[in-house]
Amino acid sequence: MKKRFKARLHVIHNGIELPAEPVKATAVDPSGTVDLLCVGRLASEKSQDTLLQAMRYSRYASRIHLIFAGNGPKERHYRKMADRLFAEGILKTPATFSFYTHEELQDLARKSYLYIHCAWVEVEGLSCLEATREGLVPVIAQGDMIGTAGFALCPERPELRYKPKRGGADRHVPRRA
Repeated sequence: MKKRFKARLHVIHNGIELPAEPVKATAVDPSGTVDLLCVGRLASEKSQDTLLQAMRYSRYASRIHLIFAGNGPKERHYRKMADRLFAEGILKTPATFSFYTHEELQDLARKSYLYIHCAWVEVEGLSCLEATREGLVPVIAQGDMIGTAGFALCPERPELRYKPKRGGADRHVPRRA
């Protein structure tokens, strides 16, 4: 099966360490700014551009703070995309890009509102399970080469990239600044 990636694939655990006991997540006020956490290598097959492009379709984009935990070959490109969304007024809070320790990831997970898993290639999806363990609700991409599938984010159809849990997509046209 021919796909859009060229690199050799390896399973690398770089997510959140599982605690011995489940931890209660901190309550988040959904009426204020909400943090959306996206953990993983910043690479084409992880499809974080899907999340960035989806902000153009969300009426809630102005309340969202995107946190990208990881680094990789597409980091510069994704930073430019996020900076453009901020400059256009779609995002009111600049996106954060950083590599975090396990303890910092646990703290971020406990403070975040949703965990976004955009990958179209994912063997194990362990970081998603670890984030769920920290009390986060996952939004998971759908695809034939991912270990975790459920809530659909469609990388090939931008109008379907953002779907809230209730009522379908807010609109199928990009937001105007």
